Amino acid sequence: HSTSPPMQSDNVISIVDADRPSREVLARLVTTFGYRVVSFASGAAFLESAQRLAPCCAVVDTRTAARSGLDVRLRVCERSPETTIVFVSESNDVEAGVAAMKAGAIDFLLKPVRAPALHDAVTRAVAQSIERRSTLATMEWAYERYARLSPRERQVFDLVLQGKRNKQIALELDSCESTVKVHRARMAQKLEARTLVDMLMLGTLVRRQREVGVRDRRPRAANE
Repeated sequence: HSTSPPMQSDNVISIVDADRPSREVLARLVTTFGYRVVSFASGAAFLESAQRLAPCCAVVDTRTAARSGLDVRLRVCERSPETTIVFVSESNDVEAGVAAMKAGAIDFLLKPVRAPALHDAVTRAVAQSIERRSTLATMEWAYERYARLSPRERQVFDLVLQGKRNKQIALELDSCESTVKVHRARMAQKLEARTLVDMLMLGTLVRRQREVGVRDRRPRAANE
């Protein structure tokens, strides 16, 4: 008596392959691993749905991606940054494999794809996606607090992160030390930062958010 693997409902796997028989085989295999599967016949169709579905992982045929004239890896990062990609290919194209891995793919598998190899690749891709999702959520949490700051408070915040003291900040902003202290107190309250360590941690997260360019959300201007 065999039992079906538990469905991991939060982990959606997208299959992107223009060849229907191949697409169906890949979808069937991934379903046996216990994941929900959504299939697409083109890279363009997949990208249109990526942000809405926010799949954990996408198994993408290299020819299908190339035929769409799209750099799937880069564009899916823009629309669904937590999504990881496993590329599959019919040919042993070393150059394509190297390019895929440099672009951040989790793995590059040759067709016909063997179930153990696909299972291993998808498992690693899902684990990395979950980790990435957690990191992104933490950065979003920090950035939401940063967005509460007024323009002047952001200036003070950036200077605090540079290790400057109140007197130095006042000189740089052509202000007085007592005013800087008021800004710092309001800033700490809005950031919900009880200590300087809390503030530095938030600053690190905000900086990382800026570097990776996750969800281009600029802080709304607030009143002084």
